[in-house]
Amino acid sequence: MAGQYRLDFCLVGSTGGAATFYIVAPVDLKVLGVQASNSGDHTGVETITLSENSQDIGVLTYVTGATAGATGTYAADATYGTKTVNAGDVIQVVITQLTAASTYCGYIDFDPYCR
Repeated sequence: MAGQYRLDFCLVGSTGGAATFYIVAPVDLKVLGVQASNSGDHTGVETITLSENSQDIGVLTYVTGATAGATGTYAADATYGTKTVNAGDVIQVVITQLTAASTYCGYIDFDPYCR
């Protein structure tokens, strides 16, 4: 993913329920990957899901026992992982209900040429 364009984010999840955030696409784009580091220890599997128009683009997963500073593993959705998100459309980001409150700071790598 080196040399690509990136959208940075910093999101806070809680133990009270799933947290939903919205990121506006600055240009037409295809998501190439997502990476983030967490600030808390996980006692269960935690996920961050990206979607657009109710179509999942991909999921960033943290394994049980991931400690603060861990990075997740991204997997593009088999059906919509290469979809084009149009400029101005909204990418929905959902963090599952967490086992411990945590902040996730990272980036979405994207291709503005939609290749």
